[in-house]
Amino acid sequence: MPDMDRAAMTRLVYQRLADPGFRRLLHATAPDGTRPIIVVMPDDPILGLLHQVRAAGGSGNVVFPALNGVVVLTMEAASDATSTDIEGAEGDVTPSPLRSDSTVGVFLERLRLDVAFSGPAVSYEFIVEGTDERTERAEAKVVALAG
Repeated sequence: MPDMDRAAMTRLVYQRLADPGFRRLLHATAPDGTRPIIVVMPDDPILGLLHQVRAAGGSGNVVFPALNGVVVLTMEAASDATSTDIEGAEGDVTPSPLRSDSTVGVFLERLRLDVAFSGPAVSYEFIVEGTDERTERAEAKVVALAG
């Protein structure tokens, strides 16, 4: 897919919403029953994506450009969970943490590798630096690659 800016990507997503097959890929549902769509670009910081998912009610359908189309994934982000909140989550596959200053593009590549080894549901810990370093948790599940 040729380089796209955010406005072109957003237009593409709105055009795709007319396709029932694309709408079926949007699994994340906010508490109010809506299916929030979050358009991000590969250079966007992960921390910004986490904030957008939280602002959408903690769950969102994240859409971003890929080489041959768009990637749609369901993502959930806990509200300011600390490292003590996430210990002992049984059954989760939790790869080594990602730094929150990573980009969405880095996250996508990491997700692709992890899904190849672990399956579609993978949990991630994000290290957020601030006055008190803390670890936040978000979960991502690949829903589909749509061309």
